[in-house]
Amino acid sequence: MSEGIIRQQYDQIARQYNQRWSTYIFKTLSFLNAWSAIDPQAVVLDLGCGTGEFEELMLSQQPRQQIVGVDISSKMLEMVVLQKISQALSIGL
Repeated sequence: MSEGIIRQQYDQIARQYNQRWSTYIFKTLSFLNAWSAIDPQAVVLDLGCGTGEFEELMLSQQPRQQIVGVDISSKMLEMVVLQKISQALSIGL
């Protein structure tokens, strides 16, 4: 599958992504957050950050955490902005 097709598919589902995958997202990201034990002073790079759910979880516990989120889908990144967590997150394609 080409990069363009993948980008298109994620762009199409961006607005429904969190609702559609909410149970999976919560369970997976909660486990990842507990398992990773990220130092609050570390700068975190999240490749494939999607709608920023992991960032939101981390920032709820460590509001000063520095996070850089990158995603192939501009529409997924737009959801980060709409969810108002972008002020604490550097985002990019």
